[in-house]
Amino acid sequence: MTDVNHYRRIGEILFDEGLITRSQLRSALQEQLVSRYNRRLGEILLRKNLITEQQLDEALTLQLSGIESMVLTLA
Repeated sequence: MTDVNHYRRIGEILFDEGLITRSQLRSALQEQLVSRYNRRLGEILLRKNLITEQQLDEALTLQLSGIESMVLTLA
């Protein structure tokens, strides 16, 4: 359930859906922090072969639907 004060991050969605472990998420987030190329978390997870492009697309769709739901709630 998405409320106005809670934006679901892509890593949270992938973890909640059981596609990555907490350890894999932490590792990818750490890599994102130290990367000088400003890579997105999804890109890092794809490069590590932890998720597929389809899984990332589906997670992004879930993320976007939550944003749209928030906008409709505010309207």
